[in-house]
Amino acid sequence: MEQNVYRQFYEQERVHWWFRGMHHLCKVMILRYGNNLKPEVLLDMGCGTGGLTEELRVFGDVTGVDMSAEALSFCRKRGLKKLIQAPADKTGLPDNSYSLIVAFGLIEHIEDDRLFLMEMQRILKKGGRLIILTSAFQFLWSQHDIIVHHKRRYNLKELESLMKEAGLKKEKYTYVNFLLFHVALLLKGLNLLFLFRKQRQHSSGSPYIYQTNFLVNWILEKILWIETWMLRLINFPYGIGILCVVKKEESESLEVHKSL
Repeated sequence: MEQNVYRQFYEQERVHWWFRGMHHLCKVMILRYGNNLKPEVLLDMGCGTGGLTEELRVFGDVTGVDMSAEALSFCRKRGLKKLIQAPADKTGLPDNSYSLIVAFGLIEHIEDDRLFLMEMQRILKKGGRLIILTSAFQFLWSQHDIIVHHKRRYNLKELESLMKEAGLKKEKYTYVNFLLFHVALLLKGLNLLFLFRKQRQHSSGSPYIYQTNFLVNWILEKILWIETWMLRLINFPYGIGILCVVKKEESESLEVHKSL
């Protein structure tokens, strides 16, 4: 991503409704699926500017991985120290070394998503979980996707197929941002979802894509918290994003996938 976008993320992650709502969702999923966690085996893959990494410290020590030196510099501003600069599809980390990996807003940035998932399977411990959040439906492609350098958006069937190829077993697949999907669809694109706030120009000339007024920010955050509560009981049939929780099977089957 561009430097000014990283700065915007850093400034907004603690206050913006989407970040706060999705980080809350992540923590709920960890509590539900991340059984028997040990502090040294929690990995935030594609940690960006470290907002989620910072919150994950409630579960113990967490390591952040990102290929961008710029992003990691913002992590250090948050006081994060356990950081690794590496591409997500070729981390160089040891086999079977992490019992939980979180990858929020990452897979849609990676050129070879199959290679990325095989790498996650390799470094996961047997029985370990991978929690992924990504963007849904190519027809929702917008200026926002271009600004943050997305490669694609997904549907659940595509992701399910990719997970199976990588030897990762389904635990929970669901769309997220279900209620806001209707607004996004009506306005024909994710970027139009932000028409309710006055867009201003960033000093670099790029739009300041994450600014919202206090009341709208509060309302939208509460909507995401309600959806997170609902996701304890059900899965959504569609939405703006996709959440996947998958498990590395106890019996190693990576050799099958190395030939893909």
